Amino acid sequence: MKTASFLVFIFLIVTLLGACSGNQPTNEQNAITSAKEEAAEEKATNTTTDVINDYIKLKDALVASDAKQAQQVAVAMLEVIDAIQTLEIQQNIKEIAATDELSVQRAYFDSLSMNVYQMAKTAEADLPNLFWQFCPMAFDNRGAYWLSFQEEIRNPYYGDQMLTCGRVEEEIK
Repeated sequence: MKTASFLVFIFLIVTLLGACSGNQPTNEQNAITSAKEEAAEEKATNTTTDVINDYIKLKDALVASDAKQAQQVAVAMLEVIDAIQTLEIQQNIKEIAATDELSVQRAYFDSLSMNVYQMAKTAEADLPNLFWQFCPMAFDNRGAYWLSFQEEIRNPYYGDQMLTCGRVEEEIK
């Protein structure tokens, strides 16, 4: 009887230990989870970097008053932007890609700039410093912002009409 009780006791201990250890992730499971998290963070950083780099290409096309180039850059951005769950940015890009009218593209670029600025401020992207710039005369003196890799003002809202109109409001490091 003592032997049977002892075996039942051992069986219960082994069962309990097995149940408890089954709920704990193994070192291998922890490593897999960490690798997945790092890959997701790297993908988000790469996507953010791609979006900001493409945004700058779009800004440069608008500075050059090249509506066709702006449209082409926006179309290319649609492929990258789908990976980001930022509907506002996706919508801004779709609107710019849908037209070759410079004034319409610049209006949507204004909204896009605000959205990409928020992304840049919160993301840990591997980028050079960004400059948050402002033109007080854009859109009938309402003013408008944009991002640039250069501190030198190159106004995307007026292009060659008033290329240097604006000022640096902030440097994002």
